[in-house]
Amino acid sequence: MPAAIALDRFDFPGKGVFRKLILLPISLPGIVTGISMLTMFRLFGFNLSLQTVILGHATALLAVVVTQVYARLQRVPKSYAEASSDLGRERPADLSAGDLAEYPFSGDRRGPSQLHTQLR
Repeated sequence: MPAAIALDRFDFPGKGVFRKLILLPISLPGIVTGISMLTMFRLFGFNLSLQTVILGHATALLAVVVTQVYARLQRVPKSYAEASSDLGRERPADLSAGDLAEYPFSGDRRGPSQLHTQLR
């Protein structure tokens, strides 16, 4: 989720390349990604185990989470951070990790007042 926040809030060299690398597991067919990871694991000498399966799933799901959180952060007006600092927040408003984990799946059920309380 820090990757989604960085993509949303900061401009840095290579931002476009980073976004494309994040999207790569989504855009490639699963079999291509799986064979590529299998080849990489064998090249680096990893024994195939439950840990390599978990790492493979995490790679695929990381792309989904980053794109979903990034898309949702794009919809949150930047003025919310300014409003929270006007109300006494010392640093720019950040969502907590728990809020970010829930946020992509929340749909449009949250109103502005509920989102404002999260940003405080």
